[in-house]
Amino acid sequence: MKTREWAVPLLAVAAVAPSVLGGRLRADSASANVTSSEHRSGASNVTLVSDDGACACGADSEHESTSHVEVVNDLGAPCDALTYELRFGVCKGKFCIPSGTLSKPAPKNIAAGKPWEPATHLGIDKYYQAQESKGDLVTAGLFFGDFLPHLSRAAGATNRVWGFEPNRVNFEAARGTVHMNSIDNVWMARAGLGAASGGSFDLCVARASGSLGGQSHEVGNAGEIQNATCIVETVPVVAIDDVVPLERRASVIHLDVEGHEVACLQGAKNTIQRWRPLVIVEDGVRRTGGQSQRVVPGAQSFLAAMNYQAPVAVENNVFFYP
Repeated sequence: MKTREWAVPLLAVAAVAPSVLGGRLRADSASANVTSSEHRSGASNVTLVSDDGACACGADSEHESTSHVEVVNDLGAPCDALTYELRFGVCKGKFCIPSGTLSKPAPKNIAAGKPWEPATHLGIDKYYQAQESKGDLVTAGLFFGDFLPHLSRAAGATNRVWGFEPNRVNFEAARGTVHMNSIDNVWMARAGLGAASGGSFDLCVARASGSLGGQSHEVGNAGEIQNATCIVETVPVVAIDDVVPLERRASVIHLDVEGHEVACLQGAKNTIQRWRPLVIVEDGVRRTGGQSQRVVPGAQSFLAAMNYQAPVAVENNVFFYP
């Protein structure tokens, strides 16, 4: 159910000082070398890291990671976009949805008063609640944070939700969702996940036709003709094993990362081997160099080596049970 719609939208990605780079538009304000410290009530405190790793300015942090990106306990910021609310069920919550994305599946559903991927929510909840020893939940590809209210309630006061989103506008919307729901157990970073920490990649976040929303993807993963029209942000890459402390039990890893799922799992190998969480991946396709590869066979091969069960399809996702 829609509760209200604010007239002031989030900054349109296409308006962020674009410059031409290799036939694509680049949002120059994006940085691959930003170490986020603590976000409190809309105040962003960052440490800028130069190319040689030296700090340009300092900031205290609650969590010290082995990566150049810190994942912090983020209380969010007031939503400067469209706001909607689902009042019932496991998916209930208030949501901050980026302007220009209401044609995308998840925002469209929520704007119509319907949850997005309800069976996936229920599958996660059923598994998590059945665990005698509950742990943290990791979710990547946050978009506007549609899974955050549910996962935060599940984690409770003892456990944490770890969230990752590379798209700048999406990440700020997710922070809006955190703020609107008074969530205090989510640790987030604006970063992409990968097999190892370090470096960066170009993310296609919009085209002339508008924002890609939750369908933002790595340049090179949607065909060369489409990529030539991309508006690009450069984002840092981190591995789950480097930013989620291994001593913290992980019960669920949920990945919706537009074809990067296998690389994300490789970067979480130690976490998966130690804690054997439920793993959910989107049933998508990765395209590189003119080649297409479905995500699920690669994920299945990787997890089968750790004695995970055969995959179970749920909506657009696949569940791998330990």
